[in-house]
Amino acid sequence: MILKFDKLHGLGNDFVFINRKLLPLNFHFTKEQYSFFSNRKFGIGCDLIVIYEYKDRNIWASFINRDGSSAEICGNACRCLGLLLKKITNLNNFILYTDISSYEIIINHDNISVNMGIPTLSYKNIGINNPLVNLNNILSFLCLTNKEKEEIIDGYVIGLGNPHLILFLKQNLDINFMENLGRKLENCSIFSNRINVSFAKIINSKEIDLTVFERGVGITMACGSGACATAFAAFKLGKVASELTIHQKGGSLNIIINNDSSITQQGQAKYVFYGEIELCQ
Repeated sequence: MILKFDKLHGLGNDFVFINRKLLPLNFHFTKEQYSFFSNRKFGIGCDLIVIYEYKDRNIWASFINRDGSSAEICGNACRCLGLLLKKITNLNNFILYTDISSYEIIINHDNISVNMGIPTLSYKNIGINNPLVNLNNILSFLCLTNKEKEEIIDGYVIGLGNPHLILFLKQNLDINFMENLGRKLENCSIFSNRINVSFAKIINSKEIDLTVFERGVGITMACGSGACATAFAAFKLGKVASELTIHQKGGSLNIIINNDSSITQQGQAKYVFYGEIELCQ
């Protein structure tokens, strides 16, 4: 079977996009095939696979991690979907539908904005299975070592389609330290559906440095939903303004906390290439 795909990236967070209508009826990929797509040595190479279809201005999409697990939403992939559909249809605005919500995507030249909706602060909805956990004691339930605790000022948990743990740091940390800590916290027993971990260093009231460990993926060049969740947490804690810039290794995103508490992300996306690959079944 020859599989056609498009590859795009948002700030270095890269994706393989597959049009569902080009697949055989009732076809389902295996976890091994998703792993093959994402493998940078033997496959195409990506952080996430997106299966989509569209009609006019409406897009329906599913997001799959490298390990075959599902992601509820991906902010960078939303912008990339907007750019891809702009390329296909020449339209400038779309509504993206997922299993959990809908998202408005607007393309204005090189700038793509996505309203990511209003986050939830309900720990039950986020997937925290311990009724004793709350915003004031979250750090004490994370099984942190004394060395790890020394690096963290504050912690916050937000649901933005997918769950996010935001750790505010005293200083920027070594990438291996964050990789190891992110993997440990991703699988912490209090999170029933695992969790994305954001490592944030506040520069000033309008800028944050951010590194995100994504569930089922690891450290990525950038994370759109992680940037939105981090901005919202910092705003709620009174650390930043309602409009700010999140800097990540792959580039920067502008984040706006709207008056209704919804979050808008603004940034670029890049088309990389179209390809075909033989898929062994």
